[in-house]
Amino acid sequence: MTRKLLLIIFVVSPFLLVAQQTPYFHFFQQNWTFVNPAAVDKSFIFEENNPFILHASYRQQWIGIEDAPRIYYAGFEHKPAGDENFKWGFQFFGDQSGTLNTFGGYFNYGYALRFGRYGSRRLHLGLNAGVLRYGIDQQQLELKDPDDPVAIDARGTVYSDISAGIFYQSGRNYYVGISVPQLFTLDLHNLNEEGSFTPEKIPHLYFVVGGFLGGGEKCRSCPSADFILEPSLWVKYTPGINYFSLADNLPVSVDLQIRGYFREILWVGAGYGTNQHLAIDFGVNKPLPAILGDTNDKLRIGVGYNVPFQATGLDLGHSVEVNVAYSWH
Repeated sequence: MTRKLLLIIFVVSPFLLVAQQTPYFHFFQQNWTFVNPAAVDKSFIFEENNPFILHASYRQQWIGIEDAPRIYYAGFEHKPAGDENFKWGFQFFGDQSGTLNTFGGYFNYGYALRFGRYGSRRLHLGLNAGVLRYGIDQQQLELKDPDDPVAIDARGTVYSDISAGIFYQSGRNYYVGISVPQLFTLDLHNLNEEGSFTPEKIPHLYFVVGGFLGGGEKCRSCPSADFILEPSLWVKYTPGINYFSLADNLPVSVDLQIRGYFREILWVGAGYGTNQHLAIDFGVNKPLPAILGDTNDKLRIGVGYNVPFQATGLDLGHSVEVNVAYSWH
Protein backbone atom coordinates (compact mmCIF):
# COMPACT_ATOMS: atom_id res chain seq x y z
CA MET A 1 0.00 0.00 0.00
CA THR A 2 1.40 3.37 -0.94
CA ARG A 3 1.77 6.32 1.38
CA LYS A 4 -0.92 8.21 -0.55
CA LEU A 5 -3.48 5.46 -0.07
CA LEU A 6 -2.75 5.18 3.65
CA LEU A 7 -3.24 8.94 4.04
CA ILE A 8 -6.58 8.76 2.22
CA ILE A 9 -7.74 5.97 4.55
CA PHE A 10 -7.09 8.08 7.63
CA VAL A 11 -8.60 11.28 6.23
CA VAL A 12 -11.86 9.81 4.95
CA SER A 13 -12.49 7.28 7.71
CA PRO A 14 -13.68 8.74 11.05
CA PHE A 15 -13.68 5.26 12.56
CA LEU A 16 -9.99 4.73 11.90
CA LEU A 17 -9.11 8.23 13.03
CA VAL A 18 -10.83 7.85 16.38
CA ALA A 19 -9.42 4.36 16.85
CA GLN A 20 -5.93 5.82 16.63
CA GLN A 21 -6.64 9.00 18.58
CA THR A 22 -6.97 7.22 21.91
CA PRO A 23 -3.89 4.93 22.01
CA TYR A 24 -5.21 1.44 21.43
CA PHE A 25 -3.58 -1.48 23.20
CA HIS A 26 -5.65 -4.64 23.00
CA PHE A 27 -4.06 -6.26 26.05
CA PHE A 28 -5.29 -3.71 28.56
CA GLN A 29 -4.02 -5.68 31.58
CA GLN A 30 -0.51 -4.42 30.76
CA ASN A 31 -1.68 -0.86 30.06
CA TRP A 32 -4.13 -0.17 32.88
CA THR A 33 -3.64 3.57 33.26
CA PHE A 34 -4.54 4.27 29.61
CA VAL A 35 -7.81 2.41 30.07
CA ASN A 36 -8.61 3.63 33.58
CA PRO A 37 -6.49 6.16 35.56
CA ALA A 38 -7.74 4.68 38.85
CA ALA A 39 -6.69 1.10 38.08
CA VAL A 40 -3.65 -0.43 39.76
CA ASP A 41 -1.02 -2.47 37.99
CA LYS A 42 -1.56 -6.23 38.03
CA SER A 43 1.63 -6.60 40.07
CA PHE A 44 -0.05 -4.66 42.90
CA ILE A 45 -3.01 -7.04 42.88
CA PHE A 46 -0.97 -10.24 43.08
CA GLU A 47 1.87 -8.90 45.23
CA GLU A 48 2.52 -5.55 46.90
CA ASN A 49 6.15 -6.11 47.88
CA ASN A 50 7.60 -4.11 44.97
CA PRO A 51 6.01 -0.63 44.99
CA PHE A 52 8.02 0.81 42.06
CA ILE A 53 7.27 -0.20 38.47
CA LEU A 54 8.75 0.90 35.15
CA HIS A 55 6.79 -0.33 32.15
CA ALA A 56 6.77 0.07 28.38
CA SER A 57 4.69 -1.18 25.45
CA TYR A 58 4.95 -1.23 21.67
CA ARG A 59 2.22 -2.12 19.18
CA GLN A 60 2.62 -2.60 15.43
CA GLN A 61 -0.71 -2.65 13.61
CA TRP A 62 -1.36 -4.01 10.13
CA ILE A 63 1.90 -5.91 9.74
CA GLY A 64 3.30 -5.69 6.22
CA ILE A 65 1.61 -2.40 5.27
CA GLU A 66 3.88 0.57 4.63
CA ASP A 67 3.52 3.38 7.20
CA ALA A 68 1.02 1.36 9.25
CA PRO A 69 0.22 2.66 12.77
CA ARG A 70 2.89 2.21 15.43
CA ILE A 71 2.16 2.96 19.09
CA TYR A 72 4.84 3.17 21.77
CA TYR A 73 4.53 3.95 25.44
CA ALA A 74 6.67 4.24 28.58
CA GLY A 75 5.66 4.97 32.14
CA PHE A 76 6.44 4.83 35.83
CA GLU A 77 4.12 3.94 38.70
CA HIS A 78 4.59 4.04 42.47
CA LYS A 79 2.17 2.60 45.00
CA PRO A 80 3.68 2.72 48.51
CA ALA A 81 3.56 -0.59 50.36
CA GLY A 82 1.86 -0.93 53.70
CA ASP A 83 -1.08 1.18 54.79
CA GLU A 84 -0.62 4.01 52.29
CA ASN A 85 -3.72 4.52 50.14
CA PHE A 86 -2.41 6.51 47.20
CA LYS A 87 -0.47 5.95 44.01
CA TRP A 88 1.17 8.23 41.47
CA GLY A 89 3.06 7.99 38.21
CA PHE A 90 3.50 9.36 34.73
CA GLN A 91 3.26 8.11 31.14
CA PHE A 92 4.56 9.18 27.74
CA PHE A 93 3.30 7.83 24.42
CA GLY A 94 3.58 8.30 20.69
CA ASP A 95 1.23 7.23 17.91
CA GLN A 96 2.74 7.37 14.41
CA SER A 97 0.42 6.61 11.46
CA GLY A 98 2.19 7.51 8.25
CA THR A 99 2.14 11.29 8.03
CA LEU A 100 -0.15 11.61 11.05
CA ASN A 101 1.33 11.61 14.54
CA THR A 102 0.22 12.05 18.12
CA PHE A 103 2.47 12.59 21.12
CA GLY A 104 1.48 13.05 24.72
CA GLY A 105 2.41 12.88 28.36
CA TYR A 106 0.29 12.38 31.50
CA PHE A 107 0.72 12.64 35.23
CA ASN A 108 -1.36 10.09 37.12
CA TYR A 109 -2.66 10.19 40.69
CA GLY A 110 -4.99 7.80 42.47
CA TYR A 111 -6.41 7.43 45.95
CA ALA A 112 -8.01 4.33 47.49
CA LEU A 113 -10.79 4.02 50.08
CA ARG A 114 -10.48 0.77 52.04
CA PHE A 115 -13.32 -1.50 53.14
CA GLY A 116 -13.63 -4.89 54.73
CA ARG A 117 -12.11 -6.53 57.78
CA TYR A 118 -8.53 -6.32 56.55
CA GLY A 119 -9.00 -3.49 54.09
CA SER A 120 -8.71 -5.90 51.17
CA ARG A 121 -11.62 -4.27 49.31
CA ARG A 122 -10.66 -0.91 47.84
CA LEU A 123 -12.38 1.77 45.81
CA HIS A 124 -9.75 3.60 43.76
CA LEU A 125 -10.33 7.11 42.37
CA GLY A 126 -7.90 8.34 39.74
CA LEU A 127 -7.04 11.20 37.39
CA ASN A 128 -4.72 11.58 34.40
CA ALA A 129 -3.74 15.15 33.50
CA GLY A 130 -1.51 15.89 30.55
CA VAL A 131 -0.76 17.44 27.20
CA LEU A 132 -1.42 16.06 23.70
CA ARG A 133 0.09 17.15 20.40
CA TYR A 134 -1.45 16.25 17.03
CA GLY A 135 0.38 16.92 13.79
CA ILE A 136 1.04 16.09 10.14
CA ASP A 137 4.50 15.69 8.66
CA GLN A 138 4.21 17.80 5.52
CA GLN A 139 7.57 16.59 4.22
CA GLN A 140 6.07 13.11 3.76
CA LEU A 141 2.96 14.29 1.90
CA GLU A 142 2.78 13.49 -1.81
CA LEU A 143 -0.20 15.51 -3.08
CA LYS A 144 -0.90 16.27 -6.73
CA ASP A 145 -2.72 19.47 -5.78
CA PRO A 146 -0.50 21.77 -3.68
CA ASP A 147 -3.60 23.79 -2.76
CA ASP A 148 -5.23 20.78 -1.10
CA PRO A 149 -6.57 21.84 2.36
CA VAL A 150 -4.46 19.11 3.97
CA ALA A 151 -1.33 20.83 2.63
CA ILE A 152 -2.24 24.17 4.23
CA ASP A 153 -0.19 25.11 7.28
CA ALA A 154 -0.42 21.82 9.17
CA ARG A 155 1.62 22.71 12.20
CA GLY A 156 1.15 20.57 15.29
CA THR A 157 -1.56 21.64 17.69
CA VAL A 158 -1.27 21.15 21.44
CA TYR A 159 -4.21 20.40 23.74
CA SER A 160 -4.51 19.78 27.45
CA ASP A 161 -6.47 16.73 28.53
CA ILE A 162 -7.88 15.20 31.71
CA SER A 163 -9.08 11.61 32.14
CA ALA A 164 -10.95 10.25 35.17
CA GLY A 165 -11.78 6.80 36.45
CA ILE A 166 -13.14 4.65 39.27
CA PHE A 167 -11.81 1.16 39.97
CA TYR A 168 -13.16 -1.25 42.60
CA GLN A 169 -10.92 -4.11 43.73
CA SER A 170 -12.26 -6.89 45.95
CA GLY A 171 -9.00 -8.25 47.28
CA ARG A 172 -7.70 -10.65 44.65
CA ASN A 173 -11.15 -11.97 43.82
CA TYR A 174 -12.48 -9.53 41.21
CA TYR A 175 -12.27 -5.96 39.92
CA VAL A 176 -14.59 -3.59 38.08
CA GLY A 177 -13.96 -0.11 36.72
CA ILE A 178 -15.41 2.69 34.64
CA SER A 179 -13.49 5.58 33.08
CA VAL A 180 -13.73 8.53 30.70
CA PRO A 181 -10.53 8.91 28.62
CA GLN A 182 -9.80 11.67 26.08
CA LEU A 183 -12.84 13.85 25.55
CA PHE A 184 -12.22 15.17 22.02
CA THR A 185 -11.31 13.97 18.53
CA LEU A 186 -9.48 15.69 15.69
CA ASP A 187 -11.27 16.71 12.48
CA LEU A 188 -8.79 16.93 9.60
CA HIS A 189 -11.44 18.45 7.30
CA ASN A 190 -11.72 21.68 9.28
CA LEU A 191 -8.93 24.23 9.54
CA ASN A 192 -9.39 27.62 11.14
CA GLU A 193 -7.97 30.88 9.82
CA GLU A 194 -4.68 30.22 11.62
CA GLY A 195 -4.28 26.84 9.91
CA SER A 196 -4.86 24.79 13.05
CA PHE A 197 -7.10 21.75 13.35
CA THR A 198 -10.55 22.11 14.87
CA PRO A 199 -11.22 19.74 17.79
CA GLU A 200 -14.60 18.09 18.30
CA LYS A 201 -15.56 16.84 21.75
CA ILE A 202 -16.77 13.24 21.59
CA PRO A 203 -17.12 11.47 24.96
CA HIS A 204 -15.48 8.07 25.30
CA LEU A 205 -16.62 5.64 27.99
CA TYR A 206 -14.70 2.51 29.04
CA PHE A 207 -15.90 -0.30 31.29
CA VAL A 208 -13.70 -3.16 32.54
CA VAL A 209 -14.54 -6.13 34.73
CA GLY A 210 -12.64 -9.29 35.61
CA GLY A 211 -11.96 -11.85 38.31
CA PHE A 212 -9.57 -14.51 39.54
CA LEU A 213 -10.61 -18.15 39.92
CA GLY A 214 -8.68 -20.95 41.59
CA GLY A 215 -7.72 -19.51 44.99
CA GLY A 216 -6.53 -21.60 47.88
CA GLU A 217 -8.23 -22.39 51.18
CA LYS A 218 -5.99 -20.22 53.38
CA CYS A 219 -7.31 -16.84 52.33
CA ARG A 220 -10.62 -16.29 50.60
CA SER A 221 -9.40 -13.05 49.03
CA CYS A 222 -5.93 -14.28 48.06
CA PRO A 223 -5.61 -16.86 45.26
CA SER A 224 -2.58 -18.99 46.06
CA ALA A 225 -3.07 -21.97 43.81
CA ASP A 226 -0.60 -23.26 41.23
CA PHE A 227 -3.07 -22.25 38.53
CA ILE A 228 -5.26 -19.12 38.51
CA LEU A 229 -7.79 -18.32 35.80
CA GLU A 230 -8.69 -14.70 34.97
CA PRO A 231 -11.68 -13.97 32.71
CA SER A 232 -12.07 -10.27 31.80
CA LEU A 233 -14.14 -7.95 29.64
CA TRP A 234 -13.47 -4.48 28.20
CA VAL A 235 -16.36 -2.43 26.75
CA LYS A 236 -15.73 0.75 24.73
CA TYR A 237 -18.53 3.23 23.97
CA THR A 238 -18.09 6.25 21.66
CA PRO A 239 -21.24 8.01 20.35
CA GLY A 240 -21.27 8.54 16.59
CA ILE A 241 -18.66 5.87 15.85
CA ASN A 242 -19.41 2.59 14.10
CA TYR A 243 -17.02 -0.05 15.43
CA PHE A 244 -18.18 -2.66 12.89
CA SER A 245 -19.09 -4.80 15.85
CA LEU A 246 -22.37 -6.10 17.29
CA ALA A 247 -24.68 -4.33 14.81
CA ASP A 248 -24.59 -1.68 12.10
CA ASN A 249 -24.09 1.87 13.39
CA LEU A 250 -23.62 0.65 16.98
CA PRO A 251 -21.00 2.74 18.86
CA VAL A 252 -20.02 -0.15 21.16
CA SER A 253 -17.08 -2.54 20.99
CA VAL A 254 -16.39 -5.43 23.37
CA ASP A 255 -13.18 -7.38 24.01
CA LEU A 256 -13.41 -10.67 25.91
CA GLN A 257 -10.34 -12.44 27.25
CA ILE A 258 -9.45 -15.36 29.47
CA ARG A 259 -5.95 -15.80 30.87
CA GLY A 260 -4.32 -18.57 32.89
CA TYR A 261 -1.47 -17.94 35.37
CA PHE A 262 0.86 -20.79 36.28
CA ARG A 263 2.34 -20.20 39.76
CA GLU A 264 2.31 -16.49 38.93
CA ILE A 265 5.39 -17.11 36.76
CA LEU A 266 3.92 -17.85 33.34
CA TRP A 267 0.64 -16.76 31.74
CA VAL A 268 -1.18 -17.69 28.54
CA GLY A 269 -4.35 -15.99 27.30
CA ALA A 270 -6.81 -15.88 24.42
CA GLY A 271 -9.55 -13.44 23.51
CA TYR A 272 -12.12 -12.32 20.99
CA GLY A 273 -13.26 -8.84 20.02
CA THR A 274 -16.57 -7.85 18.47
CA ASN A 275 -14.50 -6.02 15.84
CA GLN A 276 -14.07 -9.62 14.70
CA HIS A 277 -10.50 -10.41 15.60
CA LEU A 278 -8.92 -13.15 17.68
CA ALA A 279 -6.13 -12.46 20.16
CA ILE A 280 -3.53 -14.60 21.91
CA ASP A 281 -0.91 -13.54 24.43
CA PHE A 282 1.68 -15.08 26.70
CA GLY A 283 4.29 -13.83 29.12
CA VAL A 284 6.61 -14.53 32.03
CA ASN A 285 7.36 -13.02 35.44
CA LYS A 286 11.04 -13.53 36.28
CA PRO A 287 12.53 -12.82 39.75
CA LEU A 288 15.95 -11.14 39.52
CA PRO A 289 18.72 -10.28 41.98
CA ALA A 290 18.29 -6.83 43.51
CA ILE A 291 19.53 -4.18 41.06
CA LEU A 292 17.41 -1.09 41.68
CA GLY A 293 16.04 -2.13 45.06
CA ASP A 294 17.03 -3.88 48.27
CA THR A 295 15.06 -7.10 47.67
CA ASN A 296 14.42 -9.32 44.68
CA ASP A 297 13.42 -7.34 41.59
CA LYS A 298 10.99 -8.70 38.99
CA LEU A 299 10.98 -8.58 35.21
CA ARG A 300 7.70 -9.08 33.32
CA ILE A 301 7.63 -9.64 29.55
CA GLY A 302 4.49 -10.23 27.49
CA VAL A 303 3.75 -10.67 23.78
CA GLY A 304 0.33 -10.47 22.13
CA TYR A 305 -0.91 -11.13 18.61
CA ASN A 306 -4.18 -10.12 16.90
CA VAL A 307 -5.59 -12.10 13.98
CA PRO A 308 -8.60 -10.94 11.87
CA PHE A 309 -11.42 -13.44 12.27
CA GLN A 310 -13.68 -12.20 9.47
CA ALA A 311 -13.15 -9.52 6.83
CA THR A 312 -15.30 -6.46 7.57
CA GLY A 313 -14.65 -3.10 5.99
CA LEU A 314 -10.92 -2.78 5.30
CA ASP A 315 -8.96 -5.99 5.80
CA LEU A 316 -5.72 -4.48 7.10
CA GLY A 317 -4.01 -7.53 8.50
CA HIS A 318 -2.52 -8.74 11.76
CA SER A 319 -1.05 -6.80 14.69
CA VAL A 320 1.58 -7.57 17.33
CA GLU A 321 2.15 -6.04 20.75
CA VAL A 322 5.07 -6.29 23.21
CA ASN A 323 4.95 -5.29 26.90
CA VAL A 324 7.83 -5.06 29.38
CA ALA A 325 7.76 -4.12 33.09
CA TYR A 326 10.42 -3.97 35.80
CA SER A 327 9.50 -3.69 39.48
CA TRP A 328 11.55 -3.24 42.63
CA HIS A 329 11.36 -2.30 46.32
